[in-house]
Amino acid sequence: MNKYELDRDFVMYQTDIKTNRRLREILEEEIVALYGEYENCKLYEYDAYEHAISEMTDVRRDLFLSEHSIKTDEDKNMVRQFNDNLREALTNLYEETQYVLGQLKDITGKDVVPHLYIDEEYPSTFSDQSERAKRMWEIILDGNVHIMYSDGYCLGGLKESDSLNRFLYINEEPDNWNFDIVGLFDVEIPNMIMVHAAHDWASHMHLTIFDLMHVRKFKSKITIEINQNYNNEKDM
Repeated sequence: MNKYELDRDFVMYQTDIKTNRRLREILEEEIVALYGEYENCKLYEYDAYEHAISEMTDVRRDLFLSEHSIKTDEDKNMVRQFNDNLREALTNLYEETQYVLGQLKDITGKDVVPHLYIDEEYPSTFSDQSERAKRMWEIILDGNVHIMYSDGYCLGGLKESDSLNRFLYINEEPDNWNFDIVGLFDVEIPNMIMVHAAHDWASHMHLTIFDLMHVRKFKSKITIEINQNYNNEKDM
């Protein structure tokens, strides 16, 4: 392969990125417009709007993934910082939930469920600070149209016997989820063990690692349900 062929391939690659970016921006404009209609639509139209917005946002995710890659040390540091902040938020949530469980230790039939959400504030480190991009961020984090995100990161009820490592990694031993996230499959980031929540958001929802790497703030919620029929069911 000569220099001309190399340059031609590079130009074609850059053209593809620019084309995908423009297509993604056009799609986002349509999603934002549809979301505006959804906010004022009739009750019986909700399902149709939610389905359409969700499907279009999934396509937006694929286009977003095709534009980006983790290459520089700065990119890797941003991913590492995201993971550090996420692990800290999850650790705090785990400890708070265990405290609640301790307060309810004499109550049977309890189900104590921790949830972690991404803060809605649009990160200032995104290169695109347009109103369209900020509105798109709001849509991605709206649990009404992004149904899989409605519970945030949630593994169900936490038990007193559940360890912190199991909460962070779904395993008693730290398990690096870096290698099961699109965009990070072949990226080596030294001294980083990616928590499972990042995989859940980046592999099963409308978010990508290229969104998440900018996130530093989170919100948490703990829900408590008491099954009044627990003892009766146990005796049956």
